[in-house]
Amino acid sequence: MKNTFLKFAMVVGLFTFLPDFTVSAQTTTASWYWVVESNTRQKKTSIVRFYNKEHQLVYEEKVTGRKLDIRKPKNKKLLDNALQQIMVTPPTYAILGSKKF
Repeated sequence: MKNTFLKFAMVVGLFTFLPDFTVSAQTTTASWYWVVESNTRQKKTSIVRFYNKEHQLVYEEKVTGRKLDIRKPKNKKLLDNALQQIMVTPPTYAILGSKKF
């Protein structure tokens, strides 16, 4: 019994500290969408990925120097506007203000 409890406690502890990445996306379902990935170790770096309706990666951009908090309406609007730009014209330059990689 004691052994089972210790194993359970170790598994719970492992899964508590295991997640390193947070991934977020907009809540509405659309044909094209964006995903923001932030690393908890690099607080001021985010990776934004834009996908088409076939779930294929269309564009990816690394934003450094600021954290994109998608809970803020201003940032959601910025990402939605960038998505609209990408839908109209495939990007050949950085849209969000940092280097394309």
